[in-house]
Amino acid sequence: MQCDACRREAVVFQPYSGKNLCTLHFVRDFEAKAKRTIRTRSWLQPNDHIAVAFSGDASSVALLSFLSKLTSQRRDIHLSAVIVDTGTGNFTAIETIGEIATSLGVEWFSASFKGTYGFTWEEIEDEFKPANACRLFTVLVNELSMNTAYDHGATRYAVSTTVDDIAADFFSGLLAGSSITHLCSFGFPDLHKIPVIMPFMDIQRSEVIQYGELQACNRSPLGQVTPCNPVSHDVLEALENYNSRHPATKFALANLVNTLTKTARKNNCCRIPLCTVCGEPLDNGVCWTCTIRKKIAWKKRS
Repeated sequence: MQCDACRREAVVFQPYSGKNLCTLHFVRDFEAKAKRTIRTRSWLQPNDHIAVAFSGDASSVALLSFLSKLTSQRRDIHLSAVIVDTGTGNFTAIETIGEIATSLGVEWFSASFKGTYGFTWEEIEDEFKPANACRLFTVLVNELSMNTAYDHGATRYAVSTTVDDIAADFFSGLLAGSSITHLCSFGFPDLHKIPVIMPFMDIQRSEVIQYGELQACNRSPLGQVTPCNPVSHDVLEALENYNSRHPATKFALANLVNTLTKTARKNNCCRIPLCTVCGEPLDNGVCWTCTIRKKIAWKKRS
């Protein structure tokens, strides 16, 4: 199969656009999308320090590599990587993940999950049902990563969220009746310590992974931020099955999220109360961060 933009061999087929692209034109198309996302949202400003949530997997390698290329000629912008040592047995050593960041020419900082919270993923898994355990662990890993970025002077926190993630999260919230919480958390970055940017929010995960593998500097992408997905398998399977028959489904859901968050912001609909203890947004009156701390602490005392 030939590339639709030249006569080279195609390496990517985009079902939603019907295009076949070679490596060169795939990279150009990918980076153009990410740059447009950043430009339209003014996510890159003079004197920014951008901290990237980095786990060494293909998605985070893609993000760090892309931002490194984008800011390489900007002396007024600083880029760093934040690595969380989750302490789980199946994960690559944090030094190995750090070497990937170093090979991309980016300095990195690290934080220990067990050292910060005093417990491990296994303890959380023993205390809660699988779905809740995964969600709570994800919340704490994200909190630790963002706090580490904040402590090192970051002004923006970059995550490798894709259109798949946004669609799945919204779809899951819709089925659970908590979509307003997801919308407000997504659309209001000022709820966090540092404004969150998502350069890949308009790109499919499969393309992000492929771009990351191409940019891995001869190193195999490895690891992941958490050992689970907070969105249930049933929800993901239903979404994937429908999307396989209607390739624009995820984009349609993500566009709906964008439209609804703009409306919510315009009408001042998102007044999410914050936890008085840790400052995180409450989910239906519950602070998941504090909930897990209390329950794990109670378990240790018993």
